[in-house]
Amino acid sequence: MLSNQEPVYGFTIPGYWCDAGNINNYRCAHFDALRQKLHLDLPAVHIGDGVWLGERVDIHPTVDLSSPIFIGNGATIRKDVKLGERTIIGTDAWIDEGSYIARSIIGSKSYIGKDTRITNSITGTAHSVSDGDRLEGFVNIERVSYQPARYSTANRISRHIPAQGKPEKTEVRNPITRTGIQP
Repeated sequence: MLSNQEPVYGFTIPGYWCDAGNINNYRCAHFDALRQKLHLDLPAVHIGDGVWLGERVDIHPTVDLSSPIFIGNGATIRKDVKLGERTIIGTDAWIDEGSYIARSIIGSKSYIGKDTRITNSITGTAHSVSDGDRLEGFVNIERVSYQPARYSTANRISRHIPAQGKPEKTEVRNPITRTGIQP
């Protein structure tokens, strides 16, 4: 265009914009949403301190959370899991006992095995990580078929949805410890 001496125009847009065309920018856009740099209607309840929880989230009372963090609808977080800052857990994901996740995006319907450590990583939808794996800077967006067995426990955080479909309140039946977790 310039060599043909055609005009080039620019346009300033209001609000937030990020070219999410590469993995780093994709992660940054998610983390910016957690830090409320852009205004989104997240499908979750902000329970305070930078923690967003979806519906039917099952979190064991021994779980440690550092904010900001998002846990999607139907996710299960098992005993002794530590979720560090800037962590996004997708819908129906399963994080098994003793795992540590920080600065990462875990895709919907993913399974994270026992005693895993995941930092600065992205797993795609329905990805499975084996027990004891260590992932640093890992990116996998390929779809993997996996459906973990679902367990029902008494330690739940739930939202009550009336007939009109709007949440009335979030009930926390067990306290969640929010601590600063060092990688």
